[in-house]
Amino acid sequence: MLDSLFVKNFRLFRKLEIGRLNRVNLIVGKNNSGKSCLLEALYIYKSNALALPNVLWELLSQRNELWEKDIEDENIIYRFEHPFRYLFYGYHLPDSDKDRIEIGLLKNEKSYNLYIYISIESNTINLNFKKGGINILYSLKEPGSIAQMSGRVRRSQLSYKENIQIISARGMSEEKISLLWDKINLTDTQDEIVNGLKLINSNIRGVALVGAQNSDKYRIPIVRLEQSSERFPLKSMGDGMTRLFHLILALANAKDGTLLVDEFENGLHWSVLPKVWNTVFTLAERLNVQVFATTHSRDCIQGFKQAWEQNELIGSFHRLDSDPDNDVKSIAYSLETLSDALDMNVEVR
Repeated sequence: MLDSLFVKNFRLFRKLEIGRLNRVNLIVGKNNSGKSCLLEALYIYKSNALALPNVLWELLSQRNELWEKDIEDENIIYRFEHPFRYLFYGYHLPDSDKDRIEIGLLKNEKSYNLYIYISIESNTINLNFKKGGINILYSLKEPGSIAQMSGRVRRSQLSYKENIQIISARGMSEEKISLLWDKINLTDTQDEIVNGLKLINSNIRGVALVGAQNSDKYRIPIVRLEQSSERFPLKSMGDGMTRLFHLILALANAKDGTLLVDEFENGLHWSVLPKVWNTVFTLAERLNVQVFATTHSRDCIQGFKQAWEQNELIGSFHRLDSDPDNDVKSIAYSLETLSDALDMNVEVR
């Protein structure tokens, strides 16, 4: 479990330091303050070494940062137009290794930090990863392709895979939901899903996934209510029920790993947020999951605070704010400070 974080030369972050992380962490800040960037940095750091190139392409694709490649007919990718520039601070490829991306721990653990280097030879981007004794070079001719890989690494290092579950602001795809459901189907963990949905509708009796008509790619969740023989598509019960299903399902599948949630509050009514947060705290502790979530909702912060009061030793709250030296800085709040700020109606978002 990460107890600190250091991010350098990644996206909006010239240098960001967070010195006190915990089991359940809520990140707030204004639009374009770096909340989603922080989740991306965590995703990159926690990913397996061999998966890193695909992770980077995935992040670029999600932000439509491959647009130049999509409209170009040329096979050669020139330095100034390569989409990898969007990953680096200032949106340009670095001129030297001193401007490399660095993501890792803050407290005397530099050997475990991840370094991402870029070098350019014959219109080819060479991508270098170094983390904890692993040093790999990828030669990338064009987005999505890996021309070659070199480097001495032990198979045990490459086979290690962190359990990372991600919920975007839009939720999860049907394909991902089907995959996660199969992993917990007919296990004790499945009961957590039903109990979680009862936070919104106490009459939920059971949940199942059924095949969608004319599709073999995914299934849809349906629910049954107490004292009723009718089965309902989960989506027919509102966005809040769907969002809650995604949260609990992903959390249950993140056992011994990490859960990243962007815009936690989406679809959830303010009145249910304290109960949802309390469930997240409880399951995160029970399943050994470290949770990182973002929000710009005061109601979500209030709900988090109420749950944090019941789980004081395992929560942390951080606000990303502007900084004249490094553009973005993290301000940590104690439970007492956050409570006082909310009571006095001080802006903390």
